Amino acid sequence: KTPKVLINGDIFWLKKKKSPLQNLLDNWDEKKMDLLLCVKKKNELNGYNGIGDFNLVDPQKKVSEVNFNTIKDFVFSGLQIINPNILNLKKKKFSMREIFFSNSPKIYGIEDQNDWYHISTPIDLNIINQK
Repeated sequence: KTPKVLINGDIFWLKKKKSPLQNLLDNWDEKKMDLLLCVKKKNELNGYNGIGDFNLVDPQKKVSEVNFNTIKDFVFSGLQIINPNILNLKKKKFSMREIFFSNSPKIYGIEDQNDWYHISTPIDLNIINQK
């Protein structure tokens, strides 16, 4: 099975640098990765008010393994490449969190440099529409 690009519906980005899709594709390594997540520092994700999702093991590297058990400086943007072999397709509905925390998938993250927006309310959408 070929890798798939997945995009959550509650995100939006303004391309100012390299395309985040192209960045994921250029850095995907199917031999070592099950997932490659596009991530953003939580204080740089417009409209985001959460505690973060995880940290990068080595944030100085362009692509780093993800660590869920430490300080949570980064947020998963909702854009990712996934090896479909790790999915349990017997279930019709599932959360990606189930995938993240099952069977020790090899999860990597790459920080994006574009402007990202989390859209969870009509107010968030109005802010984006003004950009």
